[in-house]
Amino acid sequence: PYTLAIRMEADKDAEIMISVEQDSQLKVLKQSKGWYYVSYRSYFGWVEQDCVTHINPTKTTTNNSNSTSSTNY
Repeated sequence: PYTLAIRMEADKDAEIMISVEQDSQLKVLKQSKGWYYVSYRSYFGWVEQDCVTHINPTKTTTNNSNSTSSTNY
């Protein structure tokens, strides 16, 4: 199974806080330079924007806050 790393910082070399399985539901809180700051359960961290697909874009604003997303591989 594929997983997505939620990292402490918006950097590919940053420490991985938790890995989530494909199709996990994430809440995008903000966007910055190719990364999303997300919440997942009680975790808050960064994921690469290219690894996320929006499945509820009606809640998405111009800065991608309050959108619900799932991992995409």
